[in-house]
Amino acid sequence: MKITFGKHKGEELHTIPKNYLNWLRTIDLDDHLRRAVDLALEGKEYKAPTRRERIDEAREDMMSRLRERDAGRTLFRVVA
Repeated sequence: MKITFGKHKGEELHTIPKNYLNWLRTIDLDDHLRRAVDLALEGKEYKAPTRRERIDEAREDMMSRLRERDAGRTLFRVVA
């Protein structure tokens, strides 16, 4: 995975110096980039999820939130 910003823009994460990777962990990163940085620090390469996998992950997250919301509404109706 290539980094898209900063001093090492365009470089593969596993080729970037560890002190820079450690610094990256201190800033706000999206989940996939954070996982990639953690793996690069372990000397492993990150395989980015496909577009379909990311869509499926987002869909499951949304459905989980809807189920939690609906469970809260049901509990309120039972109590009320």
